[in-house]
Amino acid sequence: TTEIYTLSLHDALPISRLKVRTMSTRQSLPTDYAPIDLALVESGFLSVQALDPPSGATMPDVMNRYLRWLPRLFRGAVAVRGDAESDVVVMSLAGVPAIRLRRREHSENRITFEVMEGGLAHAGGSFAFVRTSDGGANVVLEGFRPRLPRWLYARTQGRVHVNVMHRFAAVLRKQASDPKDDR
Repeated sequence: TTEIYTLSLHDALPISRLKVRTMSTRQSLPTDYAPIDLALVESGFLSVQALDPPSGATMPDVMNRYLRWLPRLFRGAVAVRGDAESDVVVMSLAGVPAIRLRRREHSENRITFEVMEGGLAHAGGSFAFVRTSDGGANVVLEGFRPRLPRWLYARTQGRVHVNVMHRFAAVLRKQASDPKDDR
């Protein structure tokens, strides 16, 4: 099963060269995070991806679009149970719970879920959709603690995460130019 998944995943997501940088948590991060593909901080991994949300969309709306789009990207290999209104969201990979998220904060401008655990992650860290002061949005994965060794995560699962988020950003840009397109 692992080999089949790996092949189809590589077919679906071309892996780009990704540089992981190390940051100290003592470095202050601005309210409007600058995009960071993947960085290693003392508490785990940090990834910040900029999005252009559709006009009038709240952060829960954007998260729900992401959760509906994710299974389509992976052609059903990834399933999502729950949405932005749920207390718990479970993302499963080939039927196995990969990541469990528990809602921590919910408003029009920010929705934050705590990473509980799963086959791909230890408990700890957060996953958030945050409105920026310029009307855009960031998806912030902060303090993520993968089950894989850090060096292996940075070369595999971390790259997949970054590519998925870049593709979702492209989907939102395409939807902005053609609102009927829901791919």
